[in-house]
Amino acid sequence: MYPDLSYLFHDLFGTPADNWLSIFKTFGLLLVLAIISAAFILYHELKRKAKEGLFEPQKEKIELGKPPTNAEIASNGIWGFILGFKGIYAYQNFAALKADAAEVLLSTAGSWTGGLLLGIAFAAYRYWNGNRKALPKPKQAIRHIYPHDRISEITIIAAVSGVVGAKVFAVIEDIPALLADPVGTLLSGGGLAIYGGLIFGFLFVALYLRRKNIPIVHVLDAVAPALIIAYGVGRLGCHFSGDGDWGIVMPRRSQNGGSCPTGCGPTTIRTMY
Repeated sequence: MYPDLSYLFHDLFGTPADNWLSIFKTFGLLLVLAIISAAFILYHELKRKAKEGLFEPQKEKIELGKPPTNAEIASNGIWGFILGFKGIYAYQNFAALKADAAEVLLSTAGSWTGGLLLGIAFAAYRYWNGNRKALPKPKQAIRHIYPHDRISEITIIAAVSGVVGAKVFAVIEDIPALLADPVGTLLSGGGLAIYGGLIFGFLFVALYLRRKNIPIVHVLDAVAPALIIAYGVGRLGCHFSGDGDWGIVMPRRSQNGGSCPTGCGPTTIRTMY
């Protein structure tokens, strides 16, 4: 089993286990790759269906050369603050990050100095870059938008709602653990139920498609191959990290059929489902 990349690199290249690569958890990494693979396939399927005439483009007015608004500058500053607040703190507490990344990243602790400095830098860059590209008089234009042009929004909605739904269903399945440690259970990086992710992801994406007047039937047809591939990639994360794909602990047997004596290697193995 490879709970993080340090163990995988240890077996492949002989590098030490539990090094800096341990911050990259195998399950989380493959979960991200599953989302990316789904978005890639869905984009091309939606584009193919648009060429077949199954989707009509929507017209939207856009302004070109408009200077950045205060809300855009503030949002950039907030993202910069979050990155600095948690990023600097994570770097300063790297040992704790390797041991439990979720506890470090989801806690309220952080570096106020790093957050303020990076927040100001992000806001200042958005202000400078936006005004640099602004025109003396902004122009209006009409843009034709197809469903595949909205793949970023669809992916973000599906990913966020899917993870939330998976967490909600996992919590419901283990109420005693929730009652024993509510905060730890809700903020834990483990415990995700696929059915909750599918249900929440479908509901929120369907609401978005309805709001944008996109025929949901054709999107469901396009998402089928993307879902198959993404599910397979995600299950690889379960397999390699040892989460849910391994059975009970069994005693290792020697070649003559008896129990393995002390000193002949690991005393237990796990059977795979």
